[in-house]
Amino acid sequence: MNVFIAVIGESFNDNQATEDENDILALKKKDIKAFQNTWAKYNPMGELYMRTIRLPDFLRELPPPLGYQGIRIEESKLNKIIFCLNIRDHLGRVYYPEVMWTIFHSIAGMNDEKVLNCEQIANILKIVKNKYKGLGKKVNLDSLCGNKYYRKELTAIKYIQAMKILTKWRLFK
Repeated sequence: MNVFIAVIGESFNDNQATEDENDILALKKKDIKAFQNTWAKYNPMGELYMRTIRLPDFLRELPPPLGYQGIRIEESKLNKIIFCLNIRDHLGRVYYPEVMWTIFHSIAGMNDEKVLNCEQIANILKIVKNKYKGLGKKVNLDSLCGNKYYRKELTAIKYIQAMKILTKWRLFK
């Protein structure tokens, strides 16, 4: 996993170095499109929610660097990645902007003050708040990016694992 993260980081740094320093988010334009196209395959009617149980398959089909299309990844490793993403579950469904921001944050990160305070991020956050009312008024980058640890709330990996346990139990019964 560390090698995989290092390869993604190196590729991100190489791409970022070639971009204009003022256009911090230029790298993500093609990645956003790939994310939207993959989401559309799983939600052909344009739904903003996807069944949580489909999240692992979604990540397997999402092209790198955001996903694992064409990369053999064990189920246990993918489950650890989903656990680390800390995506909130909404009654068996995951919400489009939360999934998108969390995955983008896992690749690009928000530790860089220049990125965190840039005008583009502020504008995007305003648009996201207006467009996706389900996020609530108090949404911030930490909550969108899975930085908030949901101790009492259900996360995607908790739901996925619970459904696997329930399925095994029903087969056993």
